[in-house]
Amino acid sequence: MENDALQDAIHQLEELLERKKAAVPRHSVRPYQLLEIEELEEELLELKKRKKAVSQSENGLEEGP
Repeated sequence: MENDALQDAIHQLEELLERKKAAVPRHSVRPYQLLEIEELEEELLELKKRKKAVSQSENGLEEGP
């Protein structure tokens, strides 16, 4: 169940990140815009790591004795 919630959060964050990147004007990027994008990318990476850890623990539990 947690895996599904993480996947939904990842999907939403990926969409937000794409919108933020598309909204940045190529000719006049402001530092705060780059920081927002970097923060979103870091958050996305952390969510993907958590999802992988949850998936591995779920798979480990399913194998059982």
